[in-house]
Amino acid sequence: MSYSYVCDLTVAVLSVMVLFMINMVYVPRNRRLLYVKLALYNLIYACILSIFFYEYLLPRVGLVNDLWVYLIHNAQQISLITELLLFIFYVFNLVGYKNRKAYVMLGVAVLLFYALELTSIKTRIGFYIEGNMIHNGSITSLYLLWYVMAMPVLAVTIIRKNRIIISRIYRAVSVAFGLCLGITVLQYLCHTDTYTTLTYFIPILIIVFLFHSNSYNSTYGALDREALRGRAEELIRRHNSFYFVYVRINHFTSIETEQCILEDFKSFAEKTDYTDYLFRYDDETFILLYRSGECMDMLAGLFEELHTRYQLGHRVLAIPSNDACHSLRDYIELCRYLRGKHEESYLRVGDQEIADFKKYLIVKNQLSDIAEQMDLEDERVLVYCQPIYDVRRQAFTTAESLMRLELPELGLIYPDMFIPVAEQTGHIHALTMIILNKVCRYLSVHEQPDRISVNFSMYEITKSGFYDDIMRILSGYQFDRSRIAFEITESLDAEHLDDIRVILQEFRNIGIKIYLDDFGTGYSNLEHITNLPIDVVKFDKSLVDSSGYSERSKYLVEGMSNMFHSIGYQLLYEGIETAPDQERCIGMQAQYLQGYRYSKPIPIEQLADFIKNPPKESVEVKNA
Repeated sequence: MSYSYVCDLTVAVLSVMVLFMINMVYVPRNRRLLYVKLALYNLIYACILSIFFYEYLLPRVGLVNDLWVYLIHNAQQISLITELLLFIFYVFNLVGYKNRKAYVMLGVAVLLFYALELTSIKTRIGFYIEGNMIHNGSITSLYLLWYVMAMPVLAVTIIRKNRIIISRIYRAVSVAFGLCLGITVLQYLCHTDTYTTLTYFIPILIIVFLFHSNSYNSTYGALDREALRGRAEELIRRHNSFYFVYVRINHFTSIETEQCILEDFKSFAEKTDYTDYLFRYDDETFILLYRSGECMDMLAGLFEELHTRYQLGHRVLAIPSNDACHSLRDYIELCRYLRGKHEESYLRVGDQEIADFKKYLIVKNQLSDIAEQMDLEDERVLVYCQPIYDVRRQAFTTAESLMRLELPELGLIYPDMFIPVAEQTGHIHALTMIILNKVCRYLSVHEQPDRISVNFSMYEITKSGFYDDIMRILSGYQFDRSRIAFEITESLDAEHLDDIRVILQEFRNIGIKIYLDDFGTGYSNLEHITNLPIDVVKFDKSLVDSSGYSERSKYLVEGMSNMFHSIGYQLLYEGIETAPDQERCIGMQAQYLQGYRYSKPIPIEQLADFIKNPPKESVEVKNA
């Protein structure tokens, strides 16, 4: 038998170095990394035992107690058997193989090899000493048998799951394990144990390089998004307190290659005592993770200095760890939410913003559930109506339906909180269908009012199947179709204008009235408006207000109202709050008036009673 301790010593030193590097640079802390670290510790242990066994004990067989020889040999062989088991578990985790039966069978097999190894002193299976002579060669048959059994398990697992692993990585892993198997067989034939631990170190090195290395930016050492995910979730899992600092720098790619960027970041890190890693989420977004909030107040000034130097717009959000965010995805979603709510270049997030975000998450989850259930009678979606005053008939003859949500955790929720979320998530159509169904049900059993309008977004109208969805609901109720109106906004999409015109005309052909809502809030294209089948133009509250304090605005609004009136449109003015508002709009061709002067939105169940018996004070104010 031949053996040289140089290889085992080298493997032990290299294993220590790899462990050191893993701990010094950021590597996502997950179960696979745990397997790698256990394998390295176990390999160092095996190397030490091998050197001690082959260099000290074997040459002294007969001079030292045989029990010591057996014990050290058993410990060394069990460590090598365990090493292979860790490899198998690593690959199982890598490819997502979760067969519990396979884990149990492997555990039983390993325990069997442990037992055979430990009892070899009596059974004479594998390594044993007889008459101061060592039997079974330089590599025990037990260990080789386990090696031969384990390699096919690894090979079959990788091949069967090859669709998960990139082909180049698959080939690299296969070549590495194939090479190690070849070395093992060759050294068995040559009666040497010199390279046994090397056959384990090579796969570990390949694994660390392929699956646990991070891409660093060569200029300032930023880690990638995957590293950020691992680091953030590690802090969350350990319940560490930290600040998640989101930095977005517009057009950063235009300066990132400049040599001064590295120096600026070093200076920034020194001033804020930043000791964690820098992460790059995308081209213009960086994340810093501070373990303390002491320097948060100085961040605004530091970023203003950098803005002065580079003249690039920036947004900085300093978010404390909180119970609303349980993953990187939650923190990024919180950042997007805050960017939509706040315009400051620097915002240190407090309890109020976190509380608002929690409400946002509840609303978002509830909207998802409403859309998934698609129950047209969903009790969480409420219909409110705002009565509309008919100037000519001097009565409340129509109303606009409005959405409200009533959620168990939050109570009554108003549109300004949930409509933007519904539009962002694509759930607005589900809400509209529920509102339409409830309005239709109401009209089918009540004679008043003459008409109720329902709002539709342009997003819905341009989606395929919109017409069929509407008709499916309408066909379930019996009432005069002229008693319902559809409100669309003036922000019309020119690209889909022809399709919108066709759909609206189809609805109009069956008697449904079409309102143009919020006229005056966008950049109106009169040609588009006049080409659409519209019955009523609703002037936005902003026009009502501006016509009251500016003669120029009043002249413009009056001119538009005269034009629409002469074309044949009926005019409805929103936002009427005072007697002067009422008088001014009546003088500008108003057929309908809507606003808090007459009534706030009320539950649809109260609408019929309101129309039959409007509050006395409302009538008195109205006729004043």
